[in-house]
Amino acid sequence: MWRFTSGEVPVTLITLVTKERLGVAHTSFSEKIGVADFLNSITENVYLHRGDDMLATHDFIDSLTEVVTVEFAFYSPQYGISSLLSIHGTYTGSQEVTVISKLQHYEIIEGQSLIIYLLAQGTVLFFAGLLFCDNMLHFARIYKKCRRGKKVPSVQSLFIPLLDLTIISVLIYFLAIRTPSKINTKSKTEEIIGGLASIPWSDTSMQPHEKKDYYFEMLSDWLVIIEEEEEINTFCSELLIMLMLRIIVATACHPRLAILTGTILHALDDLFHTCILVAMLIFGFARVANWRFGHEREEFATFTTSMETLLEMALGNFVVGWSENQELAIFTVLFCIVMFILILNFILAIIVEAYMQVRRENDELVIEQNFFRDVHDSVVNHLAAIRYGWPWPSQLAGALAQQPAKLTIGFDGLMKLADEPEDDDVPVKTACFSRGSKGVFTFMHWYSQYQFLRPQEITLRPKEQKELIDGVEERIAKLLGLPCRSLTSYSHRNSNMSHTISDRMAMQSSALYTLQERMHGKETGQRGPATWPEVVA
Repeated sequence: MWRFTSGEVPVTLITLVTKERLGVAHTSFSEKIGVADFLNSITENVYLHRGDDMLATHDFIDSLTEVVTVEFAFYSPQYGISSLLSIHGTYTGSQEVTVISKLQHYEIIEGQSLIIYLLAQGTVLFFAGLLFCDNMLHFARIYKKCRRGKKVPSVQSLFIPLLDLTIISVLIYFLAIRTPSKINTKSKTEEIIGGLASIPWSDTSMQPHEKKDYYFEMLSDWLVIIEEEEEINTFCSELLIMLMLRIIVATACHPRLAILTGTILHALDDLFHTCILVAMLIFGFARVANWRFGHEREEFATFTTSMETLLEMALGNFVVGWSENQELAIFTVLFCIVMFILILNFILAIIVEAYMQVRRENDELVIEQNFFRDVHDSVVNHLAAIRYGWPWPSQLAGALAQQPAKLTIGFDGLMKLADEPEDDDVPVKTACFSRGSKGVFTFMHWYSQYQFLRPQEITLRPKEQKELIDGVEERIAKLLGLPCRSLTSYSHRNSNMSHTISDRMAMQSSALYTLQERMHGKETGQRGPATWPEVVA
C-alpha cells in the first residue's frame, strides 16, 4: 500500500495480488484515494493512475510528492499474530529524505493463555480493592481527628491517599477496556483474516469493483483494530510508569529504603533552580548553533534539532567532524566547559550533599533496623497482638498522649491503661489489654528485646561527672545540715596522693551511697538504699 501527497491532493495506492489489469478505477479508502494493483506494477508498467490522471511510471513520484508510505500486512497462523509494517518516507526535509518505520502487532489470546491473563487481571483488581479499602480507612481516621480536634488536615496527609485513588480509578478504567478487547481477539482476527482470505479473486461472476470495495473494507477494519490496540498499549505504558513512580514513593516507608526519596526531597529545591539554569543555557546555545551552523550542518538545521543535538552532546555524543570547523570546535569546547565541568558537577554535588544528609538522619535514628528484620517483627507483632489481646498501636498512642508528663511507663502503668476511664466525660476509650496482666507481661517481654527501648546508661566524662557529684553533695549537705564543703574537703585533702581520677570518683561515690542511706533513714525512719533519682530529686 502506497500513500503519498502530491501537491495538495493526498493519494493512496493499495497493492494486492490480483489478475486485474493495471489502471482500474480508484475507490475511497480511509478518506483517501485507493488504487488496487500489483506492487511490482510500479516498475514493470509504463503508465500508472494517480487520482484521475494517468502518468508515466517515472513521473509517479515527482518533485511535488511530500510523503510516501508503504504498509505491509502480515499474519502468522502459528502464533496467532497479525502485524502491520509501515515505512514513511518524507521528502520535505532540509537536505535528504527522512525514512521512519513502524511495526504494530495484534495478538490472539485464547485457551490457557487467556485463563492466565484473566487470573492475573483478577489479582490486580483484588489488590486494587485492598488499596481502596486502606485509603478509605485512612480518610475515616482523618475525619475523626478533624471532628475531634476541629483541625484542617494538611495537604501532605491527603496527597498520597488522593494519588492512590486516582491510580485505582485509572487502573479500573484500563481493565474495563482492556479485558473485553483481549477476550474478543480471536473472533475479531477470524472475522478480518477470514474475510480477506475468502475474497473470490478468480471468480469472474463477481465484479472487480465489488471485490476491491470488500477488500478495502476489511483492510480498513483491520487498521482500525490495530490502531485501537496501539492506543491501549500506549495508555498501558503510561499507567505502568505511574505505578512505578508510586512504588518509588512507597519506599519512603522504611529509612533504609527511603534513601532515594529522601535524597530527592532534600535536593528538590536546589535541583529545581539548577534545571532552570540548564534550560536557559541550552536555549541560548541552541539558538546560537541554529543561527551559525544551521545552514551547513543538519544537526543544527532547526531549533528543535539543535536542542536534541546539544542534549546528546551533554551526554557525551559529540557531532561528527566537530574539530574540522574552527568555529564549531570553539563552540563545542565552550559548551563542554559549561555543561560538563560546571553544571554536571553542580548537580552531582547537590545530590551527594542531600544523600549525606539522609545518611546522617538515619545514623541518628535510634529505632532504625534492617528492612527484613522490621518486616518479620511487624508480622510477628500483629500475630502476637491477636493472640495476647494487645491494643492497636493507634489506641495505645492515644492513651499515652493523654499522659504527656510521663516519659516512661512500666508494668503498673500499662495495667492502669487496661481499666475503663473513670470520668464519664472522656469521649475516647483508652487502650486496653483484653487478657489482663498476661497481655501486659507478654507486651513488655516482646518490646524488651529492642535495644533502643532499654534504659540508657549514663556515661559522662570525668570532669562532667565530678561537677554533677559536687552539685549533689552540696544539695545533700544542705538537707543534712552539714557544711557545704565538709564532703568535698576530703577529696581536696587527698588531692596530692597518688590516686587516679577513677579512684577519686569511686571514693566519692562510696561517700554518696552512705549519705543516701542516712537521708533515706532520716525521712522514712528505716535503713535502706535510696535510688539515684530520689537523691537527685
